Amino acid sequence: MAYVFPNFETKDELAKALLSGWDVGVFSPGFGIIPENGTVLIEGPQYTDKRNRWFATGTMKNGKLVNVT
Repeated sequence: MAYVFPNFETKDELAKALLSGWDVGVFSPGFGIIPENGTVLIEGPQYTDKRNRWFATGTMKNGKLVNVT
């Protein structure tokens, strides 16, 4: 699983930011790599003391997150 920055509270906020043209970073704090092109599984928000509240499937294109579902 990967996380995004900035740290969005909801998947809807993330989707709206992408539609608005934000450059959203994607990172994996553990094992694994983020693909340059393809599908990435995302969860959030990223807090060490709370459970994640949303999960999404993201599409990476040329190293950028372009879409989430």
